[in-house]
Amino acid sequence: MLEKKDLEMIREVVREEIQGVRVELKEEIQGVRVELKEEIQGVKVELKEEIQGVTIALKEEIREVRKIADKALEIGSRTKLILENDISKKIDVIGEGHYFLALRLEEASRMDKKWERLELELINLRMEFKEMKAM
Repeated sequence: MLEKKDLEMIREVVREEIQGVRVELKEEIQGVRVELKEEIQGVKVELKEEIQGVTIALKEEIREVRKIADKALEIGSRTKLILENDISKKIDVIGEGHYFLALRLEEASRMDKKWERLELELINLRMEFKEMKAM
C-alpha cells in the first residue's frame, strides 16, 4: 500500500500539474481575448466603412428625391398659373357668351309672347268683326 508520504507527493505533483494547466489556460484565454478584440475592432472598422457608404448613398438618393419634388412643385405652379391666367379667362368668356345667349333667349321669348298676344287679339277682332257684320 501507499504510504502517507507517497500520497502527499502524488497530491503535490497533481497540484503542480493543475497549476501548470491553469497558467497555460490563462495564457491561452488571454491570447483568445486579444484575438477577439482585434477581430471585433476589424469588424467595427468594416461596419463603420459600410455605414458611411450607405449614408452617402442615402444622401444622394435624398438629393434625387428632392430634385424630383422640386420639379413636381414647379410643374404644379405652372399648371396653377395656366389655370388662373388662361383657362379661367376662357371660362369667363364662355360664361359671358352664355349670359348673352340667355338674355337673347329671354328677349326672343318676350317677342314670341307679344306675337301670340297680337295673333290672339287679331283673331278676337276678326270674330267681333264677323259678329258685327252678321248683325
